[in-house]
Amino acid sequence: MKRIILLIAVAFVFSTSLTSCGVMFGGSKYQGTIIAKDHPDADIYVDGQKLGNGTATKLFARNKPLVVTLEEEGCDSQTLTYDKSFRTGNFILSALT
Repeated sequence: MKRIILLIAVAFVFSTSLTSCGVMFGGSKYQGTIIAKDHPDADIYVDGQKLGNGTATKLFARNKPLVVTLEEEGCDSQTLTYDKSFRTGNFILSALT
């Protein structure tokens, strides 16, 4: 019985020492790519800052909503807000592995 407890303790220490919170929970930022499908000339703005035309990739903070606006000459601008959320599935899978 003592051997099983020791084995579990060693396995726990070993597994937690090789992973950090950033690896387990995804960190405070993520890399996102925004693609204006069928509109390669559309201007892409995130939180009022222009990131590119047609496609844009950047690191975004997880702790605040993301406001994305697409603008193209001759088209109405479109704005979408992506709210921050807790990624339960990622947390459960990280805790199980």
